Amino acid sequence: MAFTERYGKRRIPLPGRQQQLIILRAQTFSQQQPPETSVDIEQASEGSSGDGDGSWEEPAVHQLRSTMATQPEPEPEEDTLRSVVITELMSYLEQKQQSDCADYFSLRLKDLSTQEIETILNLTPRQRDYLQQRFKYHLIRFALLHRWELVHEWLEASLQTNLGLTPQQWEAYTSQLDEKQRSLLDLKQQGQPDEKIAKTLGLSMAQLQKRWFKILEQAWEIRNSLVSGSGASTHE
Repeated sequence: MAFTERYGKRRIPLPGRQQQLIILRAQTFSQQQPPETSVDIEQASEGSSGDGDGSWEEPAVHQLRSTMATQPEPEPEEDTLRSVVITELMSYLEQKQQSDCADYFSLRLKDLSTQEIETILNLTPRQRDYLQQRFKYHLIRFALLHRWELVHEWLEASLQTNLGLTPQQWEAYTSQLDEKQRSLLDLKQQGQPDEKIAKTLGLSMAQLQKRWFKILEQAWEIRNSLVSGSGASTHE
């Protein structure tokens, strides 16, 4: 899962094809891992080999047993970020008094089928579809407005990386922004606080948030679009 989430996120558009190539750099990933040592986990935890050959006196086994006994394996940074995003989204839904959306989200995290979710929540297909659309609305608001920095950091699409766009996508993206949108984007990339940006651009905070939401939404659509050879796109 860690490998898939780390390298399977980026969608690479292929000109002339109605599909995407997901690059999984398995070789690079494996080369970054420490050399493997063959150890029987169950016997290491029990502290004996059962065959008396003395192999359990090896330093690698002692290290494994010590680690298993004294401290849990630390979570990868990306898993930690994912946990924070989930926790923050749950809190956001509760703040918006959307407990049914939070229940729906928790069941989706368990990878349950639509039918199972309907049964557990006692919903008809129509009610479940309405709940799903309401959850999607709040999810987008959370990801593109409420905690956009956290979500984009997790997606590796921060302002420092041009919102996760390739150089060609970034050039096309910025060219479609109007003058005030480009100014807003430049000030955000400079790390200016929202209050100062609003004053500089002559906007209210509500207007600033609305414009920023639209800017992030446009980048989101480009990242998740399927590009054909003719330039047409369809969205997930």
